[in-house]
Amino acid sequence: MVYLWDAESGERRFSLFGHPGDVSTVAFAPDGLTLVTADGSGSLKMWQVKTGQELLTLDRGPDAVSYTHLTLPTTIKPW
Repeated sequence: MVYLWDAESGERRFSLFGHPGDVSTVAFAPDGLTLVTADGSGSLKMWQVKTGQELLTLDRGPDAVSYTHLTLPTTIKPW
């Protein structure tokens, strides 16, 4: 699970559920509007930061994700 916090107020905004394994990678888009998370099972998820809504899931298989590069508008490149 991943928690999103409001940096100004210090309050938790969202709890992001859905990864089958422990989350090992987190990357924000340069504009701060999108978040990508990955876990050890090779699952990547893209989230909308303003709402906490899951936008996309990619299942790449175990050990497929060791590094995530995010470019705009919505390109995810797992390495």
